[in-house]
Parts: sequence; C-alpha cells; structure tokens
Amino acid sequence: MTKFSEKFFCSAPWSNLYYQMNSPSPCHIIRNHHLNMTPQEYFDSNWLKRIKTDMVEGRIPPECNNCKYKEALGLKSTRGANWKYNNIGPEPNYEDMWFYNMFDADSPTEIRRLEVRFSNLCNMKCRMCDETSSSEWALEKKKHNLPTNNAFNNPNEIVDTNTTPIIRITEDKIAELKDINMLRKLRKVCFTGGEPFIIKEYYDYLDFLIESELSSNLEIELFTNCSVYNPLFVNRLNKFKYVELVMSIDGVGKTAEYIRHGMPWSTIERNVKLFNSLKNPFNLYFTVAISGYTLLDVANLARFYMEMYEVNNNISVKCYTVLMQSLRFQNAPDHLKHRMLAQIDEAIEILSVPNYDIFRNELKNIKAELGKMEKGNTKVFCEYTEKFDKIRDESFEETFGISLYP
Repeated sequence: MTKFSEKFFCSAPWSNLYYQMNSPSPCHIIRNHHLNMTPQEYFDSNWLKRIKTDMVEGRIPPECNNCKYKEALGLKSTRGANWKYNNIGPEPNYEDMWFYNMFDADSPTEIRRLEVRFSNLCNMKCRMCDETSSSEWALEKKKHNLPTNNAFNNPNEIVDTNTTPIIRITEDKIAELKDINMLRKLRKVCFTGGEPFIIKEYYDYLDFLIESELSSNLEIELFTNCSVYNPLFVNRLNKFKYVELVMSIDGVGKTAEYIRHGMPWSTIERNVKLFNSLKNPFNLYFTVAISGYTLLDVANLARFYMEMYEVNNNISVKCYTVLMQSLRFQNAPDHLKHRMLAQIDEAIEILSVPNYDIFRNELKNIKAELGKMEKGNTKVFCEYTEKFDKIRDESFEETFGISLYP
C-alpha cells in the first residue's frame, strides 16, 4: 500500500477547474493568469497534459511546489484536501482513494469541482491579499503608485478604472461555464472573491444552476469575509443540496481590523452570528489564514471560535498557512516568535473540541517550526508591516501590545 506522503499525486488536473476571471488552472494555488483560454482549450492544452504526465510518472510538477513545501513542514496542503487528508488521523492509502489507477496522462478532465472568481470586487484589503482578489487593494496601489501584479493588467479582463479598479469576467467567458455537457459530472461549485455577497455575477450564476435544475444535486462552497449578510443570496443558497459556508476569520477585535482592513469588528461579529444561526442545508466553517499576525493573538481567536461552537456544535474549521515572505511566521523577529509560541500553547488548550482538530494540529506543527528559532528574513516582515501601517494609518504596537522591534 502507498501512503499519502509516499506518492505525490493529486486528482485536481483531472477533476477540478479553477477559473479566475478569464484564466483556467487545476486549483487556486496554481494561478496561471497567462493561460487565457476557453475551458476546452485548457482541457486540450499541452500545459495541462504536461502536468498530468508528471503526476502519472511520479514527478512533482514545478507548479505544485507550494504543496510540496507545506507537506515537508508537516503543514496542511491543498493536495491533501483533494485526498480528504488534513494531517488528522492515519495517512490514507493511494489504493483506497476514488482516483486509484483511474487516470493516465491522456485521460480527459471531467469537472467534479468548479471554483470560480468572477471579479476582484471587495470591500476589504486583507494584508495577505492583493489586487487580483481585492478592488480595494487595487485602489490603494493606484493611489500610492505601488507596483501591481502583472496579472492585474491582463487586457482580456474588463477593468473599471474610473473610481475603483475592478476586474470582471467577460460575459462570453461566463457563457462558456454554462455548458451543460461540460458540467454533467459536476458535484461542487466554489465561490470565492473578492467578496461573493457583493458580486452580481455570482447571483446570476446561482440562478443559472437553479434554473437548469442542477441545484438539488449540487454542493456549494462559499468563502465570505462576513462583511455583508444579504438574504437574497442566502435564499438562493437554500435551494442547493448542501452548502459549506466558510467564514474567513483570522483574528478578533483590533487584530481582525488590522489583518482584514476595511470593516469594523462589530459588523463582522454580528454577521458571523447571523450565519452561524443558519440551518440545513447550511454547514458552517471558519477558515483562518495563518500569518505571523494571526499567531500573535491566536488565543483570543480560539476563544471566539469556542463561543461560536457553544451556539452551533456542528461548526468546524478549515485553515492554511500563509507563505507570503512578508507575513511568514518564520520571518518574524525572535521576540515576536516567543509571543507566538505562548499564544499557540494557550490556543491549543482552548480549542478542546474535535471540530477544531485541524486548526489545533496545524498550530502544533507551526509550534515545532517556530521552536527551532531559525533566522528568517526579519527585514521583509518588518518593512512590509511598517509600510502598510503608514499607508493605512495603523499601528502594529497598538494592535498587538508589543513593539515590532526588540
């Protein structure tokens, strides 16, 4: 039998389609914005064929190094999620997976999971984000003449630069994603952003799925920053078989406002409680992007998670560790790492229910890495923090109660 860690295989190239504006790829980790193709052109491309060939022949495609790196640190990876393995419990065997010996390099891609980002329209500018996923980030970079992600300047995307730079998918591209034949094996649709609750195209695409009589057999996965609660969106989601409503909460109070700038915590907290009261078909999750900032106040985050668990014993958690150099916990100064270690110990004690095992286990593995106290790139961590503190009139020290420097 071959364990998860012994075979670097992922089913995503054969079963997933990630579509950010007008660019396809197997998953959100591989954001190949230069692949301006129709879905069918992508399925038939030599690029995708090469990814599949590497997987089948036991090589790790260079595009998959993010997952390889995380797994080497004992952290959760997107590849693991495709195996339904989140570092909890025994490693699964390849031979027990649904995709065992199902695919070869020439096997066609048949979409089971579709993840879409139709726009970067967002009302927040999270420190671990950028302008391709946040119009507020785009506006800030424009205002302060900061370098932009090359993907943002893609001529095949509609960009409104009159006020806030907004990227929108073109109508013809949405039409391509309404091909019923292409969707015949579809099981799950994932909406991310921007902020889905304020993206009109998502309302329209939900209507298409409902009117096409696909909703009764479909699962929806929706990631929201909890800045908006719109009953019109919620009513549409109610028509689906199963809904994973995933709330992106990386901190509480001042920490939340610092990491995910743009909305008062009181508004976020109110909406979290509204979402957490929803019944079937809604299944509630938190997701936490674990950056160095998160770890400095993670005990308070754990307390909030437990408060929400007391209201809804079915709520669970997803998480991932941020790999941006400027936010990696490994790059924080040593005195901040000591603070992180103490916070992690406290959070692990607080997160006492099985629903939060994934987060707790990720924290344990991060603690093991932090404990090595290896020298990271503290300059990039501190300079990034200071730059955006100045731009946004925020204070690291006032937020976390500790100086950025020793």
